Amino acid sequence: FNTVKIIFAGTPSLAAYILQVLIADSGHEIVGALTAQPKPVGRGRKLECTPVKQLATAYHIPCYETDSLGAEALEWIRDRNPDLIVVVAYGVLFPESLLRLPPYGCVNVHFSLLPRWRGAAPMQYALLHGDTETGVSVMLMDQGLDTGPIFQQAVLPILEEDTAETLSDKLTILGAKILLEVLQVISKGMGYPIPQQKDPDKQCLAPKLQKKMASIDWQEEARAIVNKIRALVAWPTATTLFRGHIVRIIQATVWHDALFGDPLLLTPGTVLVAQKDILAVRTGKGGVVLLHTIQWPGKKRISVRDFLNTQSLVIGERAFS
Repeated sequence: FNTVKIIFAGTPSLAAYILQVLIADSGHEIVGALTAQPKPVGRGRKLECTPVKQLATAYHIPCYETDSLGAEALEWIRDRNPDLIVVVAYGVLFPESLLRLPPYGCVNVHFSLLPRWRGAAPMQYALLHGDTETGVSVMLMDQGLDTGPIFQQAVLPILEEDTAETLSDKLTILGAKILLEVLQVISKGMGYPIPQQKDPDKQCLAPKLQKKMASIDWQEEARAIVNKIRALVAWPTATTLFRGHIVRIIQATVWHDALFGDPLLLTPGTVLVAQKDILAVRTGKGGVVLLHTIQWPGKKRISVRDFLNTQSLVIGERAFS
């Protein structure tokens, strides 16, 4: 077992969690961190450092903040003489010269079962498409988009109640565990990654999420609407018009039709039940969605019970559009 000098590259809180595990449990030396530049947040638009920068600072790990890896950044990396670079949700393209720089290369923790869902938003696309399982792939990076050979994968079932938030938590913990196993193998000089499957049916892309994806179309099937709500919960968050005002839908489930068979209420967006903590809305193809958690813009998330206490809804009203 050789101690490996690692530069860690990552940005969001899930990356910070994995860095924390590396610091505590890997037995290797973290010689530096790369992260995105501070971004303005909140109403005051105050610049805020990334979670990875905050953690690196707490542990006195030198940290370089950049949104592009130019000559100056490469010089900073070279000065630290890493054996390996570990990348988790950094969001910056690596030039070929950097991929070749560390003796052990650059290793990426990707949150899907590659080659399915290559790209920026693998967890969300797995939910959008109703996948029943996802997982983690730890790969050796190459010039392509998540196309490098794989050291190890682990499968995680997607539960009916999972959202992008719960999946992110589970996959982060699983990713840290698999990464530690891969580092152990690499440090013994025994890491031999296997090329990804070439089958085009298994390859698909998960591009960056866009704000315009948020709008709910009640003409869609109930399952597709619920999958969108689950996938986009953190950002951009599924939205609909309620009596002409924008409202965010945080949590919903598919309701099966036997209970609400009235063919007169077939217009999608129509309220079928509105009592106590049940708010049922007609969707396309005769489906029904039950809303559970709602959020007015700029306000806290509230239960449907609290929402219904402030709205007098009429059965048969087309309140959602």
